[in-house]
Amino acid sequence: FKPSDREQARAALGLPSGTPLVLFASGSVQDPRKGFAYLREAVASLRARLPELGVVLVGKVPQGFDTTLAVPTHCLGQLSDKSKLVAAYTASDALVVPSLEDNLPNTIMEALACGTPAVGFPTGGIPEMIDHRNNGYLTEEASAEALATGIEWVLRQGATLGQNARLKVMNHYTQAKVVERYATLYASLV
Repeated sequence: FKPSDREQARAALGLPSGTPLVLFASGSVQDPRKGFAYLREAVASLRARLPELGVVLVGKVPQGFDTTLAVPTHCLGQLSDKSKLVAAYTASDALVVPSLEDNLPNTIMEALACGTPAVGFPTGGIPEMIDHRNNGYLTEEASAEALATGIEWVLRQGATLGQNARLKVMNHYTQAKVVERYATLYASLV
């Protein structure tokens, strides 16, 4: 997972060029713990302020589950091909994680590694990954209004957020960094 050309990633996935896109990724889009309902309400409130906004959905969408949003929605389904998953992160301007229950979501780490900032609720390990207004936006509460504020804020920032996102992963989540922390922990226990 690393940054690449956004427009090439969009072309490869058949996504529109030159429009702001946010990504919602979940094993199952309908899982209420992942907060799709908050995303639905947030983008509806953003439609007037960000009329070109679009949403990219990655994950299982059960037949009959309504993915209709107030903005154009691009359903990519489940992506088992790593290169397509990397393209989805790269093609998006932000990853949106309105999870109500989560631990240390791989989606955030993968997005940050691709240089894509994240917007999320202060749930589980999410606050450890999103440094508020540095590599994304961490809401103070789990609400659609707070999520909309975070999405809008991230989309109005420049490339610095993406650079900071990548730095977060390189400084905290590479294999070498994790091994170093474990070695330090083990040495302190011996």
